Parts: sequence; structure tokens; C-alpha cells
Amino acid sequence: MVVRARTFRISLSVVCFFLSALAISGQNSSQTTSITSACKLVSNQYTCNLASFQQTLGNAKTAAIQTGPVDPAAQSQLTTLIDELKLSSPAPGEPADITFLLVPVDPQSVEFSTGDTQIAALHVFARGSGAGRGDLVWAEQFIGPEDLPWPIVVNRLILQFRTRFHIPQAPKKK
Repeated sequence: MVVRARTFRISLSVVCFFLSALAISGQNSSQTTSITSACKLVSNQYTCNLASFQQTLGNAKTAAIQTGPVDPAAQSQLTTLIDELKLSSPAPGEPADITFLLVPVDPQSVEFSTGDTQIAALHVFARGSGAGRGDLVWAEQFIGPEDLPWPIVVNRLILQFRTRFHIPQAPKKK
């Protein structure tokens, strides 16, 4: 595993931001505390509690998506996923029960022995007691060759998530 200094500093600052947000939100309620402990960062990798996430996903009624400002591939596929999970959009001004965040990862950050790198991440946040996305309850990463086109990366990452949680894909409309 090769980690470059610039990328390490950026990754460290992002991790510190997430950890401080989790620590602050975890002080407000016992429910938040149990959700906050759903994911832990160990050796630059998130390890999440599968049972906790499945419970959170099962209890969710509304969902929101967050992607890059101009990312039609991610927006379209996440919208389809949310529809297939039978989740609705929250009422205007209301927070969603869960938020799906799909983002590219700096391909220079972590290289695996196969020559592949982590190039995308799908993070799922549960509504917290404060403002913002909420508490991280699941982190899915996509590892592959850096030269894959972004729409293919998005497709494979969401397929990986569907497969892990046995979410069937709705038949395509003709």
C-alpha cells in the first residue's frame, strides 16, 4: 500500500472532520450514540456494523442523495436505487432518514498490490440530532483500475452495494 504525503494530509483532515462531527453529534442522545458506533475507521478503512445498518435501512422511510454538482450518472443510479428500496423524498425543509453520498476518491490515495486503487465511495448516513448529513452507518468502497470511466465506476459500485444487501434491480421499462 502506497500513500503519498499530500494525499495522506488531505485524508487525515477529512477523517478528523468526520470524527469530530461524529463526536459532537454523539453527545446528544443514546440513539445517536448507538448509530455513531456503527462505523469505525481502522487503518484508513471504515468497518461498519452490518446488523446496525440493516436495521437503520429497514426503519428508513425517506432518503436523500448527494453527489458532485454535475454528476448525472450517480444521481440517476442513486435515484433508481432509492425507488427500488421504496423510500420517498423527505418533505421540503425536513431531513431525510438516510442520505446516500457517492463521491470519487482521489485515485492517488491508496494503491493495492494488484495495481488497483480505491476510486469511489458510497457512504450512507442516518439522520442525526443536529444539522448536516447525520451519522455514518455504512461505507462501501469501489476498488478498481484508475482508467475506468466514471459512469462505469458508479454502476459497479451500486451493483456491489445491491449484491451485498440482496437488493433486486427492477426490470427495465420498455
